[in-house]
This record gives sequence, structure tokens and C-alpha cells, in this order.
Amino acid sequence: MNEASILGVEKFWTRLKVALATYFQDIETFLDTFLTFSRREICTRVQILVFWAVYHQNGPTTAQTFFQNISLKDELAPAA
Repeated sequence: MNEASILGVEKFWTRLKVALATYFQDIETFLDTFLTFSRREICTRVQILVFWAVYHQNGPTTAQTFFQNISLKDELAPAA
């Protein structure tokens, strides 16, 4: 795979819709309410958070164990 780690806003937003559609029925309607400026802000923050999470996880994890792990040992614990 030869893609950049940080995707452009529109490409990321499209992938986000597809990924979340399996969990939420009306996610496309919800995501369409965000303005272009908001999308840019959200995409940047989500991508940085995902990179940080992947970089710092040493093994397989679920969302539940991920948040339990960071609440115990990481500086981002107050934000979780």
C-alpha cells in the first residue's frame, strides 16, 4: 500500500462514513451536517488520535481494553 498516513479531508470523510455505516444506520445523515471547516478539524484530530493509539499499543486490543489501558498508564488518561 503506497498511500499517505494522513489522508485528505474528503477521502477520510468518505472512509469514515463507510466504516461507521456498519454500526450506525443514519451515520451518513449525521456526518453530512458538519461544515467543511469542522470536517477538517475533526479529521485531523481523529487521524492523530488513531496514529497515537496504533503506535502505542503493543498487542491486540478492543476498544474497551484500549480505554482501560490508557486510563491506567498514559498521559492522555484524563482526556478519555
